Amino acid sequence: MVAKDKFTVFPNPVKSVLYIKPNDVKEYYYQIYNMSGQLVKSGKFENEKTDLSSLISGAYLMRINNSEVLVKIIKE
Repeated sequence: MVAKDKFTVFPNPVKSVLYIKPNDVKEYYYQIYNMSGQLVKSGKFENEKTDLSSLISGAYLMRINNSEVLVKIIKE
């Protein structure tokens, strides 16, 4: 589980579905980058979750709502 000021993302490591628990009510968008800095997936959290089963196993960095904060997630 990774907690930031405005939201929590879990589980980490993730197998398929990643959840977000926001502290406020608004739409959350994400961009996921591999460790080389390439954008590999982007989208919107629908019902506070998103399916990451299409990603291969490994470490990724996730940016939420274009914030300067990157969250490291591990895909099993």
